[in-house]
Amino acid sequence: MLGDDGFELGLMQAPHWTSSAYHNQLLIRFIAWGPNALILKLFGTHLCSFFLPTVAMSASFSALGYAYLRRIGYAPGAALAAGLFIASVPFEILLGTLRANDLIVAWCMAIALLTWLWPTRHRLAAGLLCGVWLWLAFYVKLWAYYVLPGMIVVALWQWKDPGLRRAALGFAISTAALHGVASIFWALKLGHAFPFLTYMPATYPAPRHTLADLFQQYPRMILEGSPFGTTLFGVLPWIVLITMTIKLVQHVWGNRTPAWDKTDLWLAAWTLSFFVFLNFWTSHFRLDQYYSPARIFRYLAPLSFPLALIAAKNLIDISHAWRDDRWTRRVMAILWVGLFSVNLVQARQATQPGRDYRQATRQALAFIQNRPSTPRVITDYWQGTFFHNVYLKQALPGISVESSPAYLSATNCEAWIQTHQSAWPKETLLITGLSDYTHYGCTTCGMRLSQFNAPLDAIWTLGAELGSLPYGPSQEPARIWIKQ
Repeated sequence: MLGDDGFELGLMQAPHWTSSAYHNQLLIRFIAWGPNALILKLFGTHLCSFFLPTVAMSASFSALGYAYLRRIGYAPGAALAAGLFIASVPFEILLGTLRANDLIVAWCMAIALLTWLWPTRHRLAAGLLCGVWLWLAFYVKLWAYYVLPGMIVVALWQWKDPGLRRAALGFAISTAALHGVASIFWALKLGHAFPFLTYMPATYPAPRHTLADLFQQYPRMILEGSPFGTTLFGVLPWIVLITMTIKLVQHVWGNRTPAWDKTDLWLAAWTLSFFVFLNFWTSHFRLDQYYSPARIFRYLAPLSFPLALIAAKNLIDISHAWRDDRWTRRVMAILWVGLFSVNLVQARQATQPGRDYRQATRQALAFIQNRPSTPRVITDYWQGTFFHNVYLKQALPGISVESSPAYLSATNCEAWIQTHQSAWPKETLLITGLSDYTHYGCTTCGMRLSQFNAPLDAIWTLGAELGSLPYGPSQEPARIWIKQ
């Protein structure tokens, strides 16, 4: 479903630790593919093992929220309701259906956050562990450290707390030690102590006149949704804003609850700091002009868990403030059920593009498997990676998969087909309309018949129509063609 999947699959299957490979920024970010490489080594390469680590991480967020709320004194029923709420948040469900390395950075950051907040007498150890988990998150995406300004502000505000000072010392020790050892390693291997400043993911200079629109893209994704017109975060951001306001009003006028306790303060600082720096800070460590990667929704993954935890905790606190009022308790119970239901409905909408894509892919595979004598399957580059390495590798290893060169436009794919089709054997299958990948894919690349200059040659007959993919600009159905 995502553009990096094909590249990372190769790393998972056979990471090449050669001197030249260290210049590959994806290889350097070993935490992004390491868990999958281990699972593929143990269980082999198939769809389940490819998704297993990130699915497990996604599923654990609700358990993490439950465990933390129980630890700070919330009743089992309230903590369970919070865990269910976190599990039902649309963005969490959407990201759990994708093999996104951003889910790994979000998971490491969530554990770092809870380790830092966890009530314990061993605050030095908590700080040490928080530093370790943020270092791991950093080795997926650099912007894991965007939470540090918010942490520093709150830490200075509460600096009189001796436990906080011990935690800060532990964090500084583990962070300095890990980055120090890593820098020595990279200096020996690459000649650069900080390869992330040299070998970086793609970032682009943004002209000044585009910045206003650029800075609105992430807020629109959070508050409105994806370019497909589907939601991403659903009502979650609004629940956070409304419940934070209600808690403040209850405190000022009703004196029913503390306005925001220590957990609220840390969660808000962590979340706000990450968002502000992700949205506004230049990403190239150069100040000659503003640099930014493509604004992609999955980069917002580290926001989802703390936002969901804030919302769930606030709902519990508000309910607790009115626990003596029977009618209000009933209203709050209905509200919990209603919000949980809204989340599930919105999660279904958020995952619709991926489910449409998966259904078409499964239909294509079923058609191929019903024709085991098929000599060859022709696909676009990205789809061919998975047909060759995952889908058909075990089921039909005798079928050859040939794909077009990477990143060809639709018209260039048309020319490529015309050049090579005479050499393909009879009964070769050509898959069109299932091009590129679902989210933020190239909408003018791959086997898109609607963008070809002319229909396919008469040697191709329609074998199957796999249903429409309504989220793309062309909205053409995926089809399988048979060479006669």
